[in-house]
Amino acid sequence: MTSKPKTKVTFYNGLTTIGGPMIEVAYDKSHVLFDLGEVYRPELGLKMEDEDFATLLKYQLIGDVPDFYDPKVTGKEIDHERWEHSAAYISHLHLDHSKAMNLLAPEIPLYAGPLTAALLPVLNRDGEFLLPAADKPKNYTRPIIAAKLNEPIHVGDITLTVVPSDHDAYGATGLIMKTPDKTIVHTGDIRLHGYHPDWVRKFMAAGKGCDMLIIEGTGVSWPDRSEDDSEEFKGVKNEIELTKRIVQYQKDNPKRQLTFNTYPTNVERILRIISDSPRKVVLHAKRAELLKLALKQDVPYYYLPEDKKIILTTDYKDNTINMEFSDNLVDNREKGYILSAAFFAFAANEGLDKQQVIEMVNSHYDQFTGDDDSSLFKRL
Repeated sequence: MTSKPKTKVTFYNGLTTIGGPMIEVAYDKSHVLFDLGEVYRPELGLKMEDEDFATLLKYQLIGDVPDFYDPKVTGKEIDHERWEHSAAYISHLHLDHSKAMNLLAPEIPLYAGPLTAALLPVLNRDGEFLLPAADKPKNYTRPIIAAKLNEPIHVGDITLTVVPSDHDAYGATGLIMKTPDKTIVHTGDIRLHGYHPDWVRKFMAAGKGCDMLIIEGTGVSWPDRSEDDSEEFKGVKNEIELTKRIVQYQKDNPKRQLTFNTYPTNVERILRIISDSPRKVVLHAKRAELLKLALKQDVPYYYLPEDKKIILTTDYKDNTINMEFSDNLVDNREKGYILSAAFFAFAANEGLDKQQVIEMVNSHYDQFTGDDDSSLFKRL
């Protein structure tokens, strides 16, 4: 007699760490994995290039999850006879929930909320956000299916429903899973002090009566705190208060520059500050590019001087100088200013005095200003 299938939940990572949950829900020949992040352990001092698969497993930065990772990464084939239906899900943008998503086998569908699906490829456009995929360019981001919120997704015997939630990562969602015998709710990271506590309460109501609630608990392991002894309770209590305080700073200091820093995934805070501010808010070009590419929203932006670069390489044998300009350096006059500064810095480094510099410029002046194609600035 064959026994009836039962729902099985396996925790592969994230139970005693900050972030990095990897949890599998399985029923018969169907299974789902969530999330796909990396445990936060800065004390290891690992750089992205150090984080190969073996190292990630050695330090338990990811879970040793069978039948989900790309065989090109693990060297092990996925047992497709055992698992006829597979899927994975990411709750939000933070690296402790998303960084390892490129390690997922390419044939397994990956779901996320629509904003998470839109923002992750943009955040990884330089290849510095996510772990790299096997045999792909550094800045490759594997396909993500933008789930329709509150609509069921069928993965064999398991039904997933992605629901809106609230966290400081823009577009955070939670997950309600139903198998033939159980209902399981995964909150992802949640908060009630954000811009949308109503979304969280609605999520709670939808999950009421579940058989298992999987909830993040980053603060559970911290020492007991009270409003009397913790700085956390003495400052701003929620996102609305924070935005109002920034607006008030502007009103109180009309002639002063105010500067603020944000984490790139905290998009809604940036948008709220922009919309509520009485003064023009100017973002760094990287932040503005994120909003433009992911959300089609234009905002004023600036570059820092060090963001604009000219790389000079010299070949003394051929008496040539090769120049490479960063993409954001397009104005010829600005190129000229930077090159001039580089020239005088070079002259000073070589120990040339003022008269020698004058003689050098005079003797080669035509090379810089001539009208023919040999002019340096004609070649820029």
